[in-house]
Amino acid sequence: MCFSDGNNYLCGITILKQITMWVFFVILFFLFVFLINSMFKKSRNNGDTYTSKPQKLTPEELTKLSHEEFADYLLDEKVPDRQSINRISGNNVKSTYDRKTKEAIAKYEFPSHKRILEDSVNLIQTTKSLETLIGRYDIALEHYFWIREQISNGVPLYFESKGNFADELKEHANYHIHRIAENTFKTHKSKIATLKTDKAKESHKEKTLILLSECINSLKQTENTNEWIAEINALQNKL
Repeated sequence: MCFSDGNNYLCGITILKQITMWVFFVILFFLFVFLINSMFKKSRNNGDTYTSKPQKLTPEELTKLSHEEFADYLLDEKVPDRQSINRISGNNVKSTYDRKTKEAIAKYEFPSHKRILEDSVNLIQTTKSLETLIGRYDIALEHYFWIREQISNGVPLYFESKGNFADELKEHANYHIHRIAENTFKTHKSKIATLKTDKAKESHKEKTLILLSECINSLKQTENTNEWIAEINALQNKL
């Protein structure tokens, strides 16, 4: 404390010492907090490193996992890829690793692709939208080619088809494109009967002609494509 005794110089020195002491304690406090925080982060990082160690298994250890455990490892970036397996492993380990990979694909990936393909085929045969039909045709074909690639790679999958599925899908799509064309024609006939002006009737006819032309352009190339085109053209001529 500084007393008013006329000696301002000594009073100033006392205040300066007090300020210096407080600044020192504040710096010491923040330094202490920084050290504690650094130690906490280091401890947490060490804990992460420790918990991740069990995931870094050798190829030999990977081959001993169950199908469920192995499937989880396939989705983990820490799993050795096929090249590293080939580089550091023996033939027996590589063979087991490949077998487990294929079994995991068959059990965990294939059902999803198969379901999407089947849903797409079902939508092709039920949708009233040409756009939806074409979109689902592309999706079905994409998942079919994925399945075919896995079969070519030796994955134990069963996929039933009467012949070439891609060709079957084209015929399937064409049949239902023609179905949509027929529905478009029938809708036009029922709608135009309710229109009172020639202008409205002509406008609806033009829209129907455009939809039927889109159906023709959407047909897939098969042995029967010309027949489908002829039948849709016949619908256009009846408008």
